[in-house]
Amino acid sequence: MNTTIDLPNKAYLLPESIANWPPAWWFWPILFVLLSGFIFITYLFIRRHKKRTYRREALAKLQELHELSDRALVELCLSLIKRCLKTEKNDTLLRLSNAELIPLLDKQMGRKKYSFQNLTEELIELPYQPNTQLSPDKRQALIDTTRYWIRSHRA
Repeated sequence: MNTTIDLPNKAYLLPESIANWPPAWWFWPILFVLLSGFIFITYLFIRRHKKRTYRREALAKLQELHELSDRALVELCLSLIKRCLKTEKNDTLLRLSNAELIPLLDKQMGRKKYSFQNLTEELIELPYQPNTQLSPDKRQALIDTTRYWIRSHRA
């Protein structure tokens, strides 16, 4: 028994729809390029995050400065700056004395709001003078300037 249905207007019927799968030939190369780009960008972000670990550690140490003496504060700020220079393998700046290093650090920053120029005397002389004290404004300026330099220098 034949069960085909004869429709009166077969000419008006739509053809079968085109299947969605498999996609066009260019789908696979485009998918490969997009996934490769995503993996590469993720790799760059992870590498950048690992490379900047020393900055996060130095900034965390700057948070613990409230109970330090003025002399210890200056020494810590200078040691954090020199650690950052050592981490970025900038041995030429690392070998300089504090008096030669301070103007070069200011040149790197470029902003006048934060400047080691105003703190030159404290950074150079205070570690060697036993009874000198910083005013609260100078103390905060030293912390802020060191924090800004650590955040903004290029490694």
